[in-house]
Amino acid sequence: MKTIIKKIKEWWHKKVYARQLKKAIKQANRIKMSTGMKCLVVEINGQPQAVTKRELKGAIKAGYISKYTNLVQVEKAALYNTL
Repeated sequence: MKTIIKKIKEWWHKKVYARQLKKAIKQANRIKMSTGMKCLVVEINGQPQAVTKRELKGAIKAGYISKYTNLVQVEKAALYNTL
């Protein structure tokens, strides 16, 4: 019984994550089309979110992101990148 419940939970979390990822990609494309700014989809607190490159630079300078992380490493680790 426990394995069935675990499998259902795993399936549900995969489905929710896929929906969140699609939503973040749509938002990134919308930001790119409306403002022309480069946008990345990055996983923040376990959830994919669309963030502009300018916001990432500010977060790195302010120290919200690890001290020895640079923008190139974040771009490589991004889930989606609008060019």
